Amino acid sequence: MTKAICWNCGVFKSGSFIPCPNCNADPTTEDERLISLFLTDHYHDEAALNALHVQIRSGGKKYQITDDLREEMRPALRMVSRMIGDGKNNDTVANQKQEKIKPQSNKFLINLIRIALLVFIPPFVSTFAWSLYGNITLFADQLIPFGKIFGQSFYFIVDFIGGIIFAYCMFWTAFKLGPKKSLEGILFPISAFIIDAYLPQIRFSFLELANFSYLYAAFAGSLLVIFSAWTSKLKVLSPIEILRRRKSLQRKESDKPVDNLKKEELIVNNKGLIKTGIDNRENETAQRLVLQSIDKYVAGDIDGSLQDAENGLALDKRLVVANFIIGFIKHAKEDYQGAKEALDIAINSGIDISDKFYYDAYAYRGFCKNAFEDSEGAAEDFSKALELIPDEIQIIRARGEARFESKDYMGSSKDLEVVYKSFPDDIDNLHRLSYCKFVTLDYEGAIEIYYKLLDLDKEREVLTLSNLSKAFYNLDNFDEALEYIDKARRLDPNNRKILAEFHKIRKKHFKDWNDKMSEEEDS
Repeated sequence: MTKAICWNCGVFKSGSFIPCPNCNADPTTEDERLISLFLTDHYHDEAALNALHVQIRSGGKKYQITDDLREEMRPALRMVSRMIGDGKNNDTVANQKQEKIKPQSNKFLINLIRIALLVFIPPFVSTFAWSLYGNITLFADQLIPFGKIFGQSFYFIVDFIGGIIFAYCMFWTAFKLGPKKSLEGILFPISAFIIDAYLPQIRFSFLELANFSYLYAAFAGSLLVIFSAWTSKLKVLSPIEILRRRKSLQRKESDKPVDNLKKEELIVNNKGLIKTGIDNRENETAQRLVLQSIDKYVAGDIDGSLQDAENGLALDKRLVVANFIIGFIKHAKEDYQGAKEALDIAINSGIDISDKFYYDAYAYRGFCKNAFEDSEGAAEDFSKALELIPDEIQIIRARGEARFESKDYMGSSKDLEVVYKSFPDDIDNLHRLSYCKFVTLDYEGAIEIYYKLLDLDKEREVLTLSNLSKAFYNLDNFDEALEYIDKARRLDPNNRKILAEFHKIRKKHFKDWNDKMSEEEDS
């Protein structure tokens, strides 16, 4: 634990930047934080700290911070400012270290090369794959006369599958070659290219309607892949890279792990525990690299920290403590596969280290699993994180959404209910919670949420009215069911599903009314 002295009154405290328990002095300016960091056991031994404690308590503040030491301490201060959320735009030292803008001509040349690759390589790969597939089916048809057995439908199926292969290979190659963070920027031109490849022949076929071409079957197959790529439906037809990028782009800030840990204090306070995983190793170079990695991580040199940690592990695989650092950094860089692999090793090592490290490791690994659509695995990791640090609302929310994706609606409902109590106007959470309550037959609870959504979400009012009607219908309250489905019908008169639901409920309502009248007459 960091032993520090309050810069204002001289009382000992357990952290550099926490408010003083005696005078409540909270270091907020750069000079106050610099002095607070200086008055710790990182820069003084116990005797020197005691002497400073006596001096400050007696009213004297005889300490000096040299300019060289100030420059050495600034990286740690920038780390503190980033985590507290201030000083992002006022850090002149950080601004001076920004990378120089590359010459515009170089960027233009790189963009030209990328465009050339996207224009020429995907069509070549797709055409080659379709040609290979065509030769294989032709050879198979010669061995076994499928065309004679199944008739003309066999060739339509062959061309339909060929169209799927053509479009799939186009998207797969384009996303392998294109910018790593682009989605629509690749989807749109490749979709247009695929459609344009068919259009000349399709137009010609339309002019000669009698000559129906098998090309329509291939065109339909390609359109199916385009639909899957844009909507993420029929996921088996969409390259996994598209699904991953869409998932990453749609992830909200609220879905990310809570950075409840001040990482530099966490590591400083646990250096004794960390060193137990490093000491007594034969390879001193590996030890030095891992400890150096931790120091760089505290100072905010993320790239240098990652490089040192990986080099240290390459020399001595037993230094598993470095995997925590590697996992945290790779998650921040959106290298979810690398982060998951490192965190797997860190978690399974079971080394004796602070629970907060394991909490963050489970939380980050859960979000990595979410990126790979392993919702069940993500929910398990979020549960393990909450066992270590309960009541973290954003992790509870993440677990609720992971359970929702894995169709554990009962468990999801419990988590989303907790989120609802803290954030009663969160529209996305309300929609998920109402769905969970409906499918678990808690219609009264669903109705309560639907009423709230009618006030908050006007864009999806028709959907909410329709769901509200269904909930009342399942409670045999046909008066309310008819009232709300009629409101939905009036707002969206061309919606066939709503019209069908309206006629179904109206018949049921009329029958129910007749039954009640008959019972009254009999009585």
